[in-house]
Amino acid sequence: MTLSPSQPQVTPKYSWAEIWTAVLTRPSVQTFQEILRDPAVSRRRAYTWMIVAWFVNIIFITILTTRDTSQIMASMPSNATLSPAELQTALLTSTLCIMPFVLLIGLAVFRLLVWLVQFIAGQLGGDVNYDSGLQKTKNSEPANRKSEIGTLVTYSLAAIQAPLNIVALLFVALPANELVRIISLLPTIYQVYLLSLALRAIYGFSSGRALAASFGTFAVFLGLMFGVMLLLLRSIM
Repeated sequence: MTLSPSQPQVTPKYSWAEIWTAVLTRPSVQTFQEILRDPAVSRRRAYTWMIVAWFVNIIFITILTTRDTSQIMASMPSNATLSPAELQTALLTSTLCIMPFVLLIGLAVFRLLVWLVQFIAGQLGGDVNYDSGLQKTKNSEPANRKSEIGTLVTYSLAAIQAPLNIVALLFVALPANELVRIISLLPTIYQVYLLSLALRAIYGFSSGRALAASFGTFAVFLGLMFGVMLLLLRSIM
C-alpha cells in the first residue's frame, strides 16, 4: 500500500460514513488497524474530510448567530437602512468571502497538530507497528518511512476530528448553561482517548504510553494556542 500524498486515486474499501461511524461507535485498536489498511488511505482524503467538516461548522455557526439580528442591529448606527433579512445576507456573504482564508488557517493548525503527534510519539520511541500489517516492508528508506507514518497519523486524526467537529455542533445549538459547558468537554476527552487507540494501532504502543502521547500532544497544542492568543491580545491592546 502506497501512503504518499500524491498516490493515484483508488476505490476506497470503506466510505467516509462507514469510517466515521466505526471510529465513533466502535472505538478499538482493531478498528483503526482496519481502516488504515484501506488502499485509499491518503493525506488528500484526510484533508478533504477536515475541510468539509470545517465548512459545515462555519456555515452552521454563522446561521445560528445571525438568526437573531436584533442585538446586531442595535449596535449599528441609527441611520443604517439594512433590514434584518439584508443584514443576514450580508453576514453570510462576508463569511463565504473569508472562508478560504479560514480553511487555510485550519489546515495549517491541523498539520501542526499532526506534527506534534509524530514528534511526541517519536520521543516515546514510536515506529510503525509492522505486525499490524500497516506497512508491507520494513526495508523502506527513513524519508519514506517518515512520510508513511505522517500519512497514517494524518488519516487517523482526520477520521477522529472530522466527525467530532460535526457532533460538537449539537452542543453549540443548545442553550448555554453550566451543564452544557461541562458536557461539551466530552468530545475533547473522547478525542484524546480515540487518538490513543490510533497511536496503539500505528506505533504498537502500550495503553499507558499511547495515552501519555495523546494527552501530551493536546496539552502542548492547547498551550501553544493559548500562547498565540495572549500574544495577539497584547499586540491589539
